Amino acid sequence: METGLIRLAWSVIDEGRISVGEPFSMGECVSSVIYEIENRMPLSSQERQQVQQYLSQREQLIQTLIYE
Repeated sequence: METGLIRLAWSVIDEGRISVGEPFSMGECVSSVIYEIENRMPLSSQERQQVQQYLSQREQLIQTLIYE
């Protein structure tokens, strides 16, 4: 996955623009991040899949950042 795409994903998470309900749902979170990324740049289906896999593997870190 491209470094710029990784940075953009973390930027979206850091901005707090993702909306997830209680209890934490990783699926909702990933979908929300991908939606925000696609508002800024188009993603190919391969990039979308890479982002989804990348973020899913970092669930605990993302959860900590969201509820910090």
